[in-house]
Amino acid sequence: MTLEGPYNYFAALESLYLGLLARATRAATNAREIREIVRPGTQLIFMADRYDHYAAQELDGHGVMVGGFNAVCTESMAYIDQAPALGTISHSLIACYGGDSVEALKAFDRYVDPSVNRIALVDFTNDCVADSLRSARALGKKLWGVRLDTSENMFDETIRKLVADGRVTEEYQRHAGIGIGYGGTGVNPLLVWKVREALDAEGFQHVKIVVSGGFDVERIRIFEKYNVPVDVYGIGSSLYHGRFDYTADVVKVNGQPMAKAGRQYNHNSRLREVSLR
Repeated sequence: MTLEGPYNYFAALESLYLGLLARATRAATNAREIREIVRPGTQLIFMADRYDHYAAQELDGHGVMVGGFNAVCTESMAYIDQAPALGTISHSLIACYGGDSVEALKAFDRYVDPSVNRIALVDFTNDCVADSLRSARALGKKLWGVRLDTSENMFDETIRKLVADGRVTEEYQRHAGIGIGYGGTGVNPLLVWKVREALDAEGFQHVKIVVSGGFDVERIRIFEKYNVPVDVYGIGSSLYHGRFDYTADVVKVNGQPMAKAGRQYNHNSRLREVSLR
């Protein structure tokens, strides 16, 4: 960006616009890195509404949309781009229905506008396979997807049983042709495969799988490498990593070069003139 005019007109704004550029660039760059490694058609939702100050949501939401995300999770994040603000039912809603995720889902279906996708949250009892099937049986074709959000320090019930039976390596070999001997805590490839397998076996091929909970570039890269059947990634705090510092320097005065040592005017053919008059 190049600013031209009487310096006193914009000197006081320097730290403001540099901070905005740095923050939005961080969100956009990290979002783009993820978009470039996922399969075509995979949806990305920004789910970082609770990891930073609420006042930053508009700018962060704009940044990830520039970076290639499909949706955000709050209306504030969606404001600049008028992006879709999406989400699922919450763990709190399930708790209000006595821990019954299906009853919570049915209540959501009764009262929420039909245009909103019905996405069941299926990890409340730590049995994603069972709750995915229960949700699909309850809503049928109205169920858009299931969301797996298993705690990173817990084994889902299906994985626990496979570990106890010594069948983890066999299952990984069957699904991906690799001899991994550890099922893994949290949302892991084997859990996603087992949920997809169970849904398909009962005719619920239309139900999409949403995953969330600690996903970053490296974890997503592994899922993509082995073609784990994820339709939507919900990604949060990992988009806040890294430094994307900006600085501003006076490089010309009255059209003549005038800059500190090591700094100079650099022509950029991609710049477009914007008049603020």
